[in-house]
Amino acid sequence: MTLRRFLPVLCPVLALSQLAPVSLTELNFCPTPSGRPARVTDPNFHPSHIPRGSDLVKVTLTSPEAVCNDGSPAIMYIRRSVAGARDPLGPVDNKWIIHLQEGGACLSHEVCLERWCGTGFYDASKMSSRFAPATMAGKGIFQRAAANHFGNYNHVYVYYCSSDIWTGRKLDSVLTDTTGSRPPFKLHFRGNRIIDAVFNELRAGLRDSQGQTLMPPLDQATHVYLTGSSAGSSGVRHNADRAGTLLRTRVPNAVFAVISDASLNGNSDEVSGLPPGNPNDGYTQFQTALYQNHIQVFDPQYDESCLQHNAALPWRCSDSVFLTQNHITSPIFNRTDLLDSNKVRDLDQTLYNTPAEFARASHDEITQFLRMRQTSVERASMTRDPGAYGPMCGVHITLDSDTFFARQVRVNNTTVSFFDALWNWVSGSGPVSALTTRPPLTPASPPFDPDCRSAGGPNPAPPAPLVAVSSASFDRAQPIAPDSIASVFGTDLAPELRSAPGLPLPNSLLGTQVGIRDRTGARAIARLIAVSPTQVNFIVPPGLAAGTATIGVQNGADTLFTGEVDLAAVSPGIYSANQRGNGVAAGLFLRVTANNARTTDLLFNPATLAPVQVDLGAADDQVFLLLFGTGFRNAAQGQLEIGGVSVPILSMGPQPEYPGLDQLNAGPLPSSLAGRADAEIVFTAGPRRANVTTVSFR
Repeated sequence: MTLRRFLPVLCPVLALSQLAPVSLTELNFCPTPSGRPARVTDPNFHPSHIPRGSDLVKVTLTSPEAVCNDGSPAIMYIRRSVAGARDPLGPVDNKWIIHLQEGGACLSHEVCLERWCGTGFYDASKMSSRFAPATMAGKGIFQRAAANHFGNYNHVYVYYCSSDIWTGRKLDSVLTDTTGSRPPFKLHFRGNRIIDAVFNELRAGLRDSQGQTLMPPLDQATHVYLTGSSAGSSGVRHNADRAGTLLRTRVPNAVFAVISDASLNGNSDEVSGLPPGNPNDGYTQFQTALYQNHIQVFDPQYDESCLQHNAALPWRCSDSVFLTQNHITSPIFNRTDLLDSNKVRDLDQTLYNTPAEFARASHDEITQFLRMRQTSVERASMTRDPGAYGPMCGVHITLDSDTFFARQVRVNNTTVSFFDALWNWVSGSGPVSALTTRPPLTPASPPFDPDCRSAGGPNPAPPAPLVAVSSASFDRAQPIAPDSIASVFGTDLAPELRSAPGLPLPNSLLGTQVGIRDRTGARAIARLIAVSPTQVNFIVPPGLAAGTATIGVQNGADTLFTGEVDLAAVSPGIYSANQRGNGVAAGLFLRVTANNARTTDLLFNPATLAPVQVDLGAADDQVFLLLFGTGFRNAAQGQLEIGGVSVPILSMGPQPEYPGLDQLNAGPLPSSLAGRADAEIVFTAGPRRANVTTVSFR
């Protein structure tokens, strides 16, 4: 039995002549072998760009208006303030950070299909809540550390699954392939409605099923900071004044402010030499077409006062930079890197010729931003000066990462972090801006500031040691085995998400490498499956000695991160459908009838990840389980119990098609398991027990 059967075509192939649009969950024409989305069914891949951890807990929004692209309910991650805690200004019980996650956008059939199918940078986890983990780590502004004055606030991290820069209001938006080679499909763009639902559902506070308070009432807030990174940075600006007005109608005395991370870089109209609105201006042409596409696809809600002031050029209100400079009246702080890697990478899509031109224009844009109270169209309604942090380090976003504390800008011979400048602005206790020197036009590619690699801060937050675990169990208490699939977690491990293009697996992706030195001093470089800023999936090199080893990850910037990991010849893990090491197993069942007819199916529903009830069939039928895992190929023997009943192991060892993957075949299953729901699968290989998964029987 091959693992290819583990990724079956879930729906019949859609005929290209069928013109009726299908929903995302019905879409079956991805450019992948199965026709279904890639990665989200890969047990080695952690979707959603959510850092692993247990600091914040997932909550599902109840409003039917708040849905992801695929119709699944929108979610947020929450953590209540620390009772009795204070920051330097006073109690924090009713202070809030409400954060909009990053994640790009899609407007067309081609780009949204690439996004859903996982053939580009993102995958279906950015269009659905179905793949989001139950908890997440608190990084950056969410870090609970003594000198992070925001760390003890009420934290709300709103998951991005609408692909619309947090502006959309449209249900059943139909996207058509302009080439006519693929059928149309429909999806929902509801980012604007998700924000409304968050504010509405937090008004009276949140309680769990036992009536225990999860979050205090937002209607009792003293301070609310609406924050966002990348697409979330644009999102908080598009929604700033509307959200502030909504809050103040309920809590008139609450302090409301916006903190945006990225996306205040220079605009191409500054290079064209033509005023916006001129039909020959390339930037006007581009933004006009983009605005028309936004209106058709998203039905976005843009800032009302901006639209009133720009009735002849409404596209200007879709430009978050123009909006910020002229029409946002809420207090606002922005951090933008002059050489933002995401922007410089796409320089050919602008009218800038060199990174130096772009960096200078970005510097000018931030300088103008700091003068908004003198230059903004709506300056009369502004109540305080903006604040800014402008390094030149080539880093896209940092608000929810450890780089939040890195001192990257030098002001009067003192290095300043994003945290330092932001807290000065919030508290009024020091300089409210920190902007690096405007670079010259030569060289064409300016070097990063010398302070970019500084990891200081008011209370330096050095990178935590690397943590390496089995990619099946994610159990930190268990060792990892040579020739198994493992995951290592850290920060700044790679610039972006990238998967290996195929077999053989490479030793380096985006400049990132993983090495292990065992207790004897032997060293080996690992083969890589995928890299991302916070996680690398790899094959543990074979032949390493058991015992405590050192693992190192070197990123493309030649920064080395290290940690310790225990190695053992055998350390079994079984993959689960939810990719978290528990719940229903990610496996198959095989039924063989008396006349040798064979049927095979998954143990779980791939659309919902709910368990499938396995029918043990007639008395003379035989049913077998095929489980997939890692770390047990070197075991001499094993034992398996299902629901407390011993089940024979027919074979266990390497799965021949995928490096590091092991397969366990067991059965026939006893009829006494009939009717058992969530029967525990307990597998022991050698001296160790694997993580417990489940299977259900009819």
